[in-house]
Amino acid sequence: MPAAAGYEKAAAGLRVDDLQVEWLDGLLPQDAARLLRDEKLEMMISDNALSMEMFRRAAALSNDGRLLAQATEAPASAVPGPGYGPHLKLFRLLLLDARRKAASGQRRGAEVNLLAAAGFIAQLAEQKEARLLSAVTLEFCLGRAYPYFALSLRGNNPSPSYMADLAALLARARAGLAAAPLAMKEEAELGKAALRETVNPEKAALERGVMPFYKRYAYRRLENDDYFKRVYARFDAAADARAVALTEAFGANDPAAGEAFVKGQLAELAAKDTLKGRLGFVNGYKATVAEAHGVRSAMADSAVNAFASAGSPEYWKLISGYHAAASMLDVLRSALAVKEYQRRRRALPDGLARLVPAFLPEVPVDPFNKFAPLSYSPRGRSFTIHAFGPDGDDDGAAKVFDRSAFRAGEAPPDGDIIYTD
Repeated sequence: MPAAAGYEKAAAGLRVDDLQVEWLDGLLPQDAARLLRDEKLEMMISDNALSMEMFRRAAALSNDGRLLAQATEAPASAVPGPGYGPHLKLFRLLLLDARRKAASGQRRGAEVNLLAAAGFIAQLAEQKEARLLSAVTLEFCLGRAYPYFALSLRGNNPSPSYMADLAALLARARAGLAAAPLAMKEEAELGKAALRETVNPEKAALERGVMPFYKRYAYRRLENDDYFKRVYARFDAAADARAVALTEAFGANDPAAGEAFVKGQLAELAAKDTLKGRLGFVNGYKATVAEAHGVRSAMADSAVNAFASAGSPEYWKLISGYHAAASMLDVLRSALAVKEYQRRRRALPDGLARLVPAFLPEVPVDPFNKFAPLSYSPRGRSFTIHAFGPDGDDDGAAKVFDRSAFRAGEAPPDGDIIYTD
């Protein structure tokens, strides 16, 4: 895993503490003149030059899907996910260094930094282990990098090689991001693994060991192989159904549908739970003197409800952020294609459809505008491409959507996702 090893070495030499992250975030929207005057930033970039170079080298490598997190033969809830904290600190420094270099006439140095940022974003999109964490990290990175990428493309600034390399990396990122909803399947498998780690014969035997005699006797009769098979089968069916519904909600950009399914399913599981986690004297007596089948089934329903309700993240709140990231990638990819068309043919295309298939495989769509094509407006030698923001309104490219102000689950700020040249 050469890329992972490169990032580990970069992290080992990193000289940015957690308290400085907020300060770096405050610098990201600042203009270049402000960044060039900041001696503290200059010193931090110098102190971390070696780690930044290791990051650049690691980001240039391809990802087979398992570079950033360890592969597992079967999902296990105890397997730690990738720690992206050091990556994100270096990512911020690369962006800030790119802005400084561009302002001081070091175009190639700025482009190298931005290509490293795009390479890391592509690797996150291609990650097949820890998909959800990687996708959320991608959204964060792209939200910070989008203004930097857009600025680097405007006018006659970008070199043809930079445009080609950036287009290839963004295409990789977009293709990988298309598979991100599969994270719901991975999350379901992790939930199944967590259930089996919590509810199993070994742990049940330990719990019975501290019970009074008659209760221990009743539970020993009830907690047999049939009981655990019932628990696993019912929970697995619920987890699989939830994964399918959430995957469809991601694909349709429909958080409300995902929320309605999950809450409805939890209500159904709760309605089936007649025991509410307590066996009770009557059911315990039935288990000792009569057929325990019905009691065992009720216990299984109770266990499934308890586990499902305790471990049910609000995944639907991530849907808008996912589609905002997809729109950013598509707007940038479309802008690159328009500029390449303009460079080769000395004119702007009259529509994005003109770019297909020579410059784009298909016209990108706007998930916040009922998946209609992105808006494109040529004006002389200039043009604007924009998508609606997560608020679902068309602001006519008059106001920029602030990705850094967007928080999952909150009302999205207004504004569009815009590129203007």
